[in-house]
Order: sequence, then structure tokens, then C-alpha cells
Amino acid sequence: FKHKAGRYIMELLGKKVKTEEKDIPQNELKFFVDNPRVWSTLKNLGKEPTQDEIFEILSKMDNVKELTKDIRNSGLAEEEIVRKSTNEVIEGNRRLAAYRTLFQEDPERWANISCKIMHNVTDDQVTSLLIKTHIKGKAPWQAFEQAGFMWRLNKENKKTINQLKEQFGLAPPTVKSHIATYEFMLEHNITNPHHFSYYLSLNTNKKIGKLKELERDFDKIIIKKIQSGEIKRAEMIRDDLPTVANAPENIIKDWLNGGIVFNDALKIAKNYGVDKKIYKTLKDFNDWLTSNKTEVFEVTGKEKEQVLWNLGKIQLNLDSIKKRLIP
Repeated sequence: FKHKAGRYIMELLGKKVKTEEKDIPQNELKFFVDNPRVWSTLKNLGKEPTQDEIFEILSKMDNVKELTKDIRNSGLAEEEIVRKSTNEVIEGNRRLAAYRTLFQEDPERWANISCKIMHNVTDDQVTSLLIKTHIKGKAPWQAFEQAGFMWRLNKENKKTINQLKEQFGLAPPTVKSHIATYEFMLEHNITNPHHFSYYLSLNTNKKIGKLKELERDFDKIIIKKIQSGEIKRAEMIRDDLPTVANAPENIIKDWLNGGIVFNDALKIAKNYGVDKKIYKTLKDFNDWLTSNKTEVFEVTGKEKEQVLWNLGKIQLNLDSIKKRLIP
């Protein structure tokens, strides 16, 4: 911001936006309906939420409760950023919720709130400000919130994948996968933002096609297993689900139908030799050694000593491993 004759100039998308700072009665301000931090909850109302509904949702959030305490004790650290044409708080909705909570305690002390007011700002400039602050800046949204913002820009504002790529600074496949995952969560009424990474892994994992072929209700089943806690981490979908997907069909069906839990299915799959990382590593080493025997035979001098020393260590390890594996 550049100070200029009592006003400030903000630059967004290469254009200057006039702003001014002043105290405004907090009851004249409006929450920003498209605030990604609450939008996923608001959408379940099935209609345009009222300001009271937004306040109720925000005021119950733990981080808003903490912010309320901080403002009560230390005052407002950062002013609201407000769109003059609508009186919407583009940046600072949690602070406004905290102020309204404090206003209920002491109307006189918390009647007015410090604001930076933006004049003649466009929707694209508002989007640019939010991306700078919450995608590339110091107050990042959760991945779920970022994906929701991309989804709305794509579906409601008709922004193309290439336009979103430029705005967010992400590769097109990443933009597509985030939008697709968010849409998947919408379709299945999944509102837990912490589970976004689970469904992103599910959406981008190309190694589990067999599961969907075997069970047409696979999506519903996997959602239940995530929500119940049977699948506890996104890594289990990314790293372990492909192993289970390559198990014998009776094992897969037993797991999908609830006969066994995920960890048991994974253990059985590994016992069947599905998880062949160790085998493949050993086989690759043996293939290399077989193909390069002549080259190994020709080593001389210091390198020969090092090769012999390593072969000795390998032989000791092999003997030790074989004793443990052979009953």
C-alpha cells in the first residue's frame, strides 16, 4: 500500500485500487458469503445464507473463539478489508465474527471496527487479493478450502482450467484433480475438510481400477471405511490400497463386504506375494549382477578390494536372512 494524501493505493491485476482507512460501525458490515472458510458448511443450507447464519457458524469455530480472546485482550491487530459497493468484508470475516461476539458483551466498546475500504474493485481483483493472501501468502487456506474456491471459480464464474492455472500458479492436472475431488465430496455430501487428502489420493490413484470393476458401489464403501476410521490416513489409500487391489478377488470381496478390516486385507495381500517391492529389488540386483559378471571379473587394484569386501558383506546378510526365512 502506498500512502497518498490520506488515502492508500492498492495494486491488483496491474491496476490501482483506491482505498481509505476509517472506523465503521461493525453492524453496517456484511460477511462475505463466498468466504471459503465457511462456504462448505453454508452450502448445506440449500439457499443463500443470512448474515445471522454466517455469524452463527463462524462464532462456533475454535479459531474464532481464540481470536475473540486475543482481540479482547490486545485489540485488533489488522483492519478489515471491505468492498465499498457492498460493504462486504473481503478479508477479515473471522475478525468481524469476533467483534460481533464482543459487541454482545460490551456494545459501547466494540461498536466500531477499523477498516480499509476498497473503491471500485472488480470481482477478478477480489479473487486476486484472496489468492495472494490465502494461496500464496501468509494465511493459507486448507487444501479443501482452496479446492472449493477453484471449484466455484470454474463452475460458477466459468473460469477455464488455463485461467485458474495462471491465477493459482498450479499445473493444469493439479487444478483438475482438486476440482474433481471437491465435486466428488459435494456429490457424496462429505463435509469433513480434513478428509480432502483422502479423496484426492483416491481420485488420482490409477492403480485401483480393479476395485471399481469388482464393486459398483466401491465409492460408497470406501467413504464409509474412511468415515468409520478403518482407513486412518490418506497414505493408506495412496500406498496400501494398490496392494489390496492386486490381491485375489475373494480377499478383496471379503474386505469390501466387511468380512475383514483393511489392515488384515493388506497383510493377507502381502502374504500372497502381491507386495513385491523386496522381491523386485532383489531380482533387479541379481539380474544386474548376472548381466555384468564379465565387467565385475575385470576389476583390479583398489576397486577389486572394495568389490570383494562388499560381496563378503552381501554374503553375510544373505546367510542371516535365509536363516530367518527358512523354518
